[in-house]
This record gives sequence, C-alpha cells and structure tokens, in this order.
Amino acid sequence: FVVKHNINNTFIHLIEELGEVAHELNKPNIRNEDLNKEHLEDELADLLVFIARIANLYNIDLEDAIKNKLKTIELRLRK
Repeated sequence: FVVKHNINNTFIHLIEELGEVAHELNKPNIRNEDLNKEHLEDELADLLVFIARIANLYNIDLEDAIKNKLKTIELRLRK
C-alpha cells in the first residue's frame, strides 16, 4: 500500500497533524492534564514534514522562503 504525495493527500495529512498539535496543547487548559513535551515535539516534527512535502510538490526552496520571511519580519520590526 503506497500513499501518493499529491497536494490533496498531503494537505489533509498536514491538517490532521495540526489537530494533533492542538490536542496536545489543549491538555493543560481544557483537559487538566500535563502536556507531553515529547509527544508535542513529535507532532511538530510531523507538521514540518508535511510542510516540506508541500514545498517540494511546488518546487519551493523552503530554506530560502524562511530566510526571506525572517528578513521581512525583521524589517517590519525596525519601522
């Protein structure tokens, strides 16, 4: 069984992983449970994997995109 990495499947998986991050972050506030930092770390890594897959599908250099965004933010903060 092979999963195709097309935009629809990848985006759906990204949203699923975002939901898992939200679930973990809500534990202390809503469920009165301790946040599991290791689980949160794993879920955040999953998010980054799916973001990287989307970037690859569109031939976007994610490292360059992040550097450019950080420059834009830095310039905005200087004003």
